[in-house]
Amino acid sequence: MVSEFIATFLQAHPDVTVELDFSSHRVDLLEEEFDLAIRMGDLADASYVARRLTTIEMQTLASPSYLANSAPVTHPKHLKSHRCITGSVTKWRFEHTDTKESVEVPIEGVLSCKNGRVLINAAKKGLGLIRVPRIYCESEIARGQLVPVFTEWQVSDVPLSLIYHKDKYQPNRIRACISHLIGAFGNC
Repeated sequence: MVSEFIATFLQAHPDVTVELDFSSHRVDLLEEEFDLAIRMGDLADASYVARRLTTIEMQTLASPSYLANSAPVTHPKHLKSHRCITGSVTKWRFEHTDTKESVEVPIEGVLSCKNGRVLINAAKKGLGLIRVPRIYCESEIARGQLVPVFTEWQVSDVPLSLIYHKDKYQPNRIRACISHLIGAFGNC
């Protein structure tokens, strides 16, 4: 999604160049010389401007083959006896859709990787359960390659924000990119 929005920005602004970095660590905009960053999750740093772009729906998923050959998973506590594939988050929090009971489960992954595509491919091969943003794997869900694990438990949605320096003298290219990204995400 981000790469598509950057591509349309570059088509509209052929004189601008972009260096795109999809690293998982939280960059320091000033120290690492980034103009903009897009972050998932709550933002604690007030030294930057943060604009919420959208909210990301998180899901716990597995392949039908994994679920067919494993014990039932009806409660988050059951995850301790299942093979899980983790990214950067190793404590998975769930909320019951009716009672609003909250449960946090520490997860030890059989595979740990901070790349969503790696997690999805491993889950499709039946290696275990994943928790990822739904937008990462909508086509796999639509094709039935991955299915939601829980019906009564959900993961809270996660904010996706654009952050940038509090500089009122920003270059036009930065202001144009900020405006483009806010508009593009607003049209999703």
